[in-house]
Amino acid sequence: MQTKDFLLHKSLIESDFLLIEKSLSNKLAIVDKKINIKRVESVSLLDGFSMLKSVKQFISLVLFTKTYNKKLHIIANKKQQYYFLKLVLAKNFTTLENVLCIHNTFDFLIKEPINNDIVVVLDSALLSNNSHLIQRLFSNQIYLIHSINTILETNSFGTYKIFNNFKDYKKLIFLIALIEKIYKTN
Repeated sequence: MQTKDFLLHKSLIESDFLLIEKSLSNKLAIVDKKINIKRVESVSLLDGFSMLKSVKQFISLVLFTKTYNKKLHIIANKKQQYYFLKLVLAKNFTTLENVLCIHNTFDFLIKEPINNDIVVVLDSALLSNNSHLIQRLFSNQIYLIHSINTILETNSFGTYKIFNNFKDYKKLIFLIALIEKIYKTN
């Protein structure tokens, strides 16, 4: 019988979650090796076990929101990702609208009182360069932050990190399916 870890690792491989464009590979910390595929210039293969560890941390954070009735705030700075998430999640998560929030800026920290919620930041390196933003997160008692981007940050302020990019929307769909599966399990 296959274990859940093996099945998760297999699904990461089958969903192209471990492949990244060659141009992004010099910024990453966990690139394993470069491979060439027909009709594709060159891609880099991320370290599967490091990625598995990061995805399992992400799953634990989402399970925390489900278990303790906390909100999961997803911040997508790119308009295409923001509208795509809104479109997909509006159809699939009508019952979770008070648990899952999609934002395109960090302004929600000012507008609504949130305590001990979880923030997932997509394709943004604001955390390493913006101490004011870190102060706003901590003053709202947000200590569980998961950043998903390709940039190797010198000071990650204790955030969890998945090295990946979402130019390829299959990866974003994989992330949505993962969140949906977590929330729908009993």
